[in-house]
Amino acid sequence: MIDLQIVCDDVVVTNDGMIHLNEAMFSGAINLLNNPEEILLRIHPKKKAVFDSITDGSIHSIEVRDSASGKLVKQKINPQIKIHVNSPAGIVAVNYADIAHTPMKSLVRDFQVQGFDDNAEPIIRLIKDGSLRVIFCTMPPKKNILGNAFDMDHFARQLQKNVSSQFAWDDRDVFYFKSSEPSNVREITNFISKFGR
Repeated sequence: MIDLQIVCDDVVVTNDGMIHLNEAMFSGAINLLNNPEEILLRIHPKKKAVFDSITDGSIHSIEVRDSASGKLVKQKINPQIKIHVNSPAGIVAVNYADIAHTPMKSLVRDFQVQGFDDNAEPIIRLIKDGSLRVIFCTMPPKKNILGNAFDMDHFARQLQKNVSSQFAWDDRDVFYFKSSEPSNVREITNFISKFGR
């Protein structure tokens, strides 16, 4: 059993009681529609493991909190997860199962950051072209020391002050460094692991 709370941008329950997951992804830097590898690079490994288990049928129901009673109840989940990406033609839905096994050939290495979001720690992805992606499982984080006081805008401003390379806050849970210095991974790790302490 996977014990992880994930957040999707849109969760729809149809009349038959089936849950449908929809993830939204935006980039001002990269055309996501023509780059399934980049879509996968921007999905946190824990979230990807859940998505993979849903699409392959390993997970066919999930627990959700009933809004009336507050109790957790099991509901069936549709195995077709849609990733909605921006493109020059507008928003386009991509079927996650169609891209799930795309090789991530440009990924050099993942660096795990500890002490930020228990059980869903952010990762720093080093790409062959020298760029970096800082990927969060959820933003704001679910289990950060600051709890509800966590301010995403403040976090981004402080990250910029603590990292020597420029970056774009390219999506809610993705920071994109078009180019990076060898010191950036250390700077990012130090900042994120200590944020709020």
